[in-house]
Amino acid sequence: MKIEKNNICIRRATSQDAQNLNKLWNDGAIMVHVGFLDGLNESMETTLNPIHHNPSLYMIEIDGICVGELNFNIQDKTAYPGWKICEPSYQNKGYGTITIQLLFEYLFNTLGVEHIIWDTLEENKRAQHVYTHKLGARYLKTVKDAWIDPLGNKRNALYYQMDREDFNQT
Repeated sequence: MKIEKNNICIRRATSQDAQNLNKLWNDGAIMVHVGFLDGLNESMETTLNPIHHNPSLYMIEIDGICVGELNFNIQDKTAYPGWKICEPSYQNKGYGTITIQLLFEYLFNTLGVEHIIWDTLEENKRAQHVYTHKLGARYLKTVKDAWIDPLGNKRNALYYQMDREDFNQT
């Protein structure tokens, strides 16, 4: 998959992306919004594993600069994606919303999924605003203590859904 629109490109991650991903994933200031306050603390070898073995790991480029990543899996016509604009200078500029819309268009119109379900941490208010007010997603539920982060904190997750017919009406 490679999706390009204006200055945004979503493309398959390659081994050339490993150094950038490793830097981003190990940075707690970047990973705080997904619950890893100290980053992932992973080796370069560990970073290379999903690049080599996960065909649904993609890079987000803006103006030719890698600024984030996304992934998804599909089960029974339902996609379960995740995404992150990692570079702080590209956050809060609408790129996340556009990237999600491009991904959803691909999942619905090219891969034929019927539903997309994803989650975010309860404290990620910025993401929740995008999902409900900019994308028109439907809030499904909150799962208390959905997981325990590496520092031992219990985290609640909010789940959202977008259906094909809802997306095509936006």
